[in-house]
Amino acid sequence: MGSDSVLTPRINYSYVDSQWTTLFELPTDHLRSFGLLNASLTWERKQWRVQAYATNITNKLYVAGQLAPGTNPDNQFFGNPAQYGMRISRSF
Repeated sequence: MGSDSVLTPRINYSYVDSQWTTLFELPTDHLRSFGLLNASLTWERKQWRVQAYATNITNKLYVAGQLAPGTNPDNQFFGNPAQYGMRISRSF
């Protein structure tokens, strides 16, 4: 790779504990805990930077939130599924 290149691997895990969406603590107002695994590999050389990344690697299905109280309890929204991609940038 050469002495002027840097390769940086990264893995991170985030955990969100269970939580209530309202002060009433009704069973429909409770969100379960979940954990997400993400990773990236970044190569840098001079002005160039190339990064391959993956988020929610295990493709976990999780509820990220709910609509306001008093609405249908089935109105939940889910977090993003597994996503993979690449970023390429150059500094001037």
